[in-house]
Amino acid sequence: MQFESIQHFQSVFAYNHFVSQADTNYILAKISALAGYHGEFYWNAAQSLEKYMKACLVLNGHKVDRFGHKIFDGYKIIEENFEEFIKFKSDYIEELSEIISVRDYKYYISKIDNMGHPDVRYGMISYNFGTDDFVIFCYLSQLIRSLSIGLDWKIGQYFPESDPGADGYETYGDLLRNNPLYQIREFYFPQKSYFPKFDNINQIRDYMDVTYTDVNDILSTKVPNTVNCEIPFFRNSFLNLLFHHIGKSPDDYLAREGAEWMLNNIYLDRESKKVFRLLLDDPQYYSVEILSSAGE
Repeated sequence: MQFESIQHFQSVFAYNHFVSQADTNYILAKISALAGYHGEFYWNAAQSLEKYMKACLVLNGHKVDRFGHKIFDGYKIIEENFEEFIKFKSDYIEELSEIISVRDYKYYISKIDNMGHPDVRYGMISYNFGTDDFVIFCYLSQLIRSLSIGLDWKIGQYFPESDPGADGYETYGDLLRNNPLYQIREFYFPQKSYFPKFDNINQIRDYMDVTYTDVNDILSTKVPNTVNCEIPFFRNSFLNLLFHHIGKSPDDYLAREGAEWMLNNIYLDRESKKVFRLLLDDPQYYSVEILSSAGE
């Protein structure tokens, strides 16, 4: 874990903590809608937009530690501060006018905000789903995703930029003004992805489930690598990696400065905030409390 600058830390942090998680919600929202689970579409859509918004805001000087989950409030801040980027891309709504009933982003943001509320998971909130909800969510989420970078950061100044699409532009804002649909961050998908062919969705319920399927049929089923894995899938969170990195490399001032920025600008659960504060305030905390308790 090595950082070139505080901006590099912020960019890496925002990607791992917000953008990559939002990408997952984006895909799950689309899968939910295609499968007919429209309540879950709104839940994942709201989760996706919230995280993309937080990445955009925190990388452009706005604290999101008290942001909460109201994406409509987040969108208003983005519209007020980055109107040129939002307006620049609004013409696409006109081109999609045949399937879009309302030509105002705020309408769709408000709808997703309300219907993506946690209570929708319990069926407590009514919803109405239309093709335009799906299309606008896909477009709007990726529009905001494209802003998940410091817009006034000079390209190549704070960390190396290997994307040839950025050549010839001074800042990331300049790049996006001239390429309104450009995604600076690559969209990663699971390395192993598999969808068995089902004629009906009830077959998903029956798949590999001894409640509904004969054991011999399960044993003879070709199990995809996403489920049948010799080595379990795992992922260390960025917070976990950062915590242990600072503990083992207490002189890494960029990591420490980045952690301070993180504590001051984003929401963390109480326990995470507590242990990071102890780690940053007391260089001996890691060796005394963490390594000793682990038997190292």
